[in-house]
Amino acid sequence: MTDNQNRNAGDAWIYDDVADEQPAYLQQNEIVGEVTNDLKKGATEDRTNLTQRRIEELDQERAEWVARRRTPKNAAHKYVNYILPYGGLLASGLNLASSSIGAGIIALPSAFEASGIIMSVIYLVVVALLTVYSFTLIGIAGHKTGLRNYEQIVQALMGNGADYWLAFCLWLLSFGAEVSYAISLKNVVTQFLDNGAGVPDYLRTIGGQRLITSILWLVVMLPLCLPKEINSLRYF
Repeated sequence: MTDNQNRNAGDAWIYDDVADEQPAYLQQNEIVGEVTNDLKKGATEDRTNLTQRRIEELDQERAEWVARRRTPKNAAHKYVNYILPYGGLLASGLNLASSSIGAGIIALPSAFEASGIIMSVIYLVVVALLTVYSFTLIGIAGHKTGLRNYEQIVQALMGNGADYWLAFCLWLLSFGAEVSYAISLKNVVTQFLDNGAGVPDYLRTIGGQRLITSILWLVVMLPLCLPKEINSLRYF
């Protein structure tokens, strides 16, 4: 090898040594990135631990509340709780059935008449499958997140503010259900008043029908909307 080649080879070794050493700003960026990742990981773990502790606190509060509500205050309460215990499987099933059926069951005869037996049965099967699928998704989400509250599940999966939107949707749904119940009640009352014997003439008019409907709504339907917990309606 010539002298120039030897010098070039020597310079190459020098350049290789320099290339193995990263510049200071690159090393600093790597350190900052590692620290940031550690901080993010620690923050995520802290949020997870905080969420888990909150879930445990809610479960404990729920268990204490259920224990207090299941404690009989008298003999009649003891007998009723034996048949329909607070938060039991039968009570939950009755609540789900009543909320799923709703006032729409009153309109089933007219729906069958308008759509026909075959299509009406198909509609019922499809809606039933969609309902079961929806409840299954809610159960899976609750099992995976560890949450026991519908609003908390929505907030955890969809972010802050989604629980308020859910509350508004639930209120709108409940309001619409209440209106549909009132309309169905008016239709039933109208049939009784029109076809009943010995009914005063005033009650056969629109004003009389509205008066009877308003009284029934005030005496029967409104008290059922006032309980704080839907589980209180398990007797109905």
